[in-house]
Amino acid sequence: KVEEAVEYCLITTGPIHKKNTLSNYLYLLSRFTVWFPDRDLHSITSDDILSFLTHLSEGTRQSTKRGRYGALSAFF
Repeated sequence: KVEEAVEYCLITTGPIHKKNTLSNYLYLLSRFTVWFPDRDLHSITSDDILSFLTHLSEGTRQSTKRGRYGALSAFF
C-alpha cells in the first residue's frame, strides 16, 4: 500500500536528509498518500504520477516542479 511505503520511506531516509529536504518530502508524500488512498504501490502507472504532479505543481516555478519530480523519483 502507498501509505506503508511512504511511512517506510520517511522513517528510513529521514535521518540522512536536511530539515528542508525532509519537510519537502513530507509535504509531497503526504499529498501523494491522499491522492492515492488505499492503492497498491505497484498499481500506480506513470500516467497516474504525471496527473498527480501536474495537479500539485500547477502555477509553481520550474525549479519546484523539478524538485517534486526528483523527490518522487527517489521514492520509487
